[in-house]
Amino acid sequence: MKREKNNSITNQNSIGEKKIYCKSDRAITLIALVVTIIVLLILAGVTINSVVGTDGVIKKSKIAVNEYKKKSEEEEKSIKDLVNIIDENVNETQKKYLKSGEYATNTDMYSDGTSLAVIPAGFTVSGISSENKISSGLVIYKGDLSKADWSTGKDASGNDIKRTYNQYVWIPCNESDYQRTEWEVETDNGSKASKAETDLATVTPSDFDNGNGITKDTLNEIVNQISSEKNSVKKYGGFYIGRYEVGVGNVITQYKEPSASLIWSNAYKNAKSIDVGSASVSYLSSSYARDTALNFIQNNSEFKTYASKRDNGSNETDINENWSDKSVTYTDDDGNPQTKDAGTPTRLKTGVTTAKCNIYDMGGNVAEFTTELNPLTNGDNDATVVLRGGTYLYYNSAAGYRWDAHSGNANGIRGFRATLFIQ
Repeated sequence: MKREKNNSITNQNSIGEKKIYCKSDRAITLIALVVTIIVLLILAGVTINSVVGTDGVIKKSKIAVNEYKKKSEEEEKSIKDLVNIIDENVNETQKKYLKSGEYATNTDMYSDGTSLAVIPAGFTVSGISSENKISSGLVIYKGDLSKADWSTGKDASGNDIKRTYNQYVWIPCNESDYQRTEWEVETDNGSKASKAETDLATVTPSDFDNGNGITKDTLNEIVNQISSEKNSVKKYGGFYIGRYEVGVGNVITQYKEPSASLIWSNAYKNAKSIDVGSASVSYLSSSYARDTALNFIQNNSEFKTYASKRDNGSNETDINENWSDKSVTYTDDDGNPQTKDAGTPTRLKTGVTTAKCNIYDMGGNVAEFTTELNPLTNGDNDATVVLRGGTYLYYNSAAGYRWDAHSGNANGIRGFRATLFIQ
């Protein structure tokens, strides 16, 4: 019995121990479960936040979708815009660009296949192959010559085109190209025959100059002219310069006696009165226009030093201009070949020497007034007017040369050249 009791106690102890063991196991399991739940909740929170939070996957996905949609719309618009540009350009090429020999009823564009030029209303693009390339001097004629026979050089009425219609040459340039350039300049007692027109606003002319038409109002007009020229160049990419010296009758045609023996103020007025139509304005050539044209010639012809020297071209083409010490070969207005010998001063008619980019006589024949003035130089009245180039009588100087004279002087060696700017 005693042994059985001991066994019973042992069993009870065993049972007790088992119960204690079961409680401990359950506690550990519950703790593990709680920890697991907490961890899962934390992970769930992280996951949910990563999906729906401020920087969550869903929000990022929405942003990505919106950005993709926006990009797609932008690309679609860009493609449509490009198609429209192509269509517009094709239409411009097919419908609006003038061809050689065509007349511009409105200010229009001309393409020579390489470059573009603006053609003012009321002018015709030359139909002569040597005159319709922009890089070598595009020529336009004032008037409707759409029915002209360019092979014979006659208009519909049989008139000679070059002798009848005013002609200009396009000088392509941008605003930065449109600048004065100084080559050789006459100097009197240390004072140079050179002054930028933009500096005239602060000048008060002398009584002598006032009496010869160079007034304070005139100087202000010139300053405004330069501003207008620059604005036109900026807008249209170039300007026009008279193909010839202005001839008697205030025309810019071939085989005319140069309009000379006039004082500066009359040349200034005459240049402004040349009819260029309502879409353009005519001026006496400024120093800016002349120098830009000379640089165009030097950059686009064999006459690389035309402004500074009287040498032949780089391919030995005879410069063939009318200076007193040079011989000149030409064809007269009756079609006969002629030679003016060196040392025999003879003023020639317009457009008979060798053209440079289709422009004649910027170097010789008659010197040319410009809007460049230098009032009160040397403290007297002897050097107000600045002339350019050489002459048939003396001043055997290159096209870029500057020299001066007083405002009341008029003689046969001084003429002028006009320019045209599109408004």
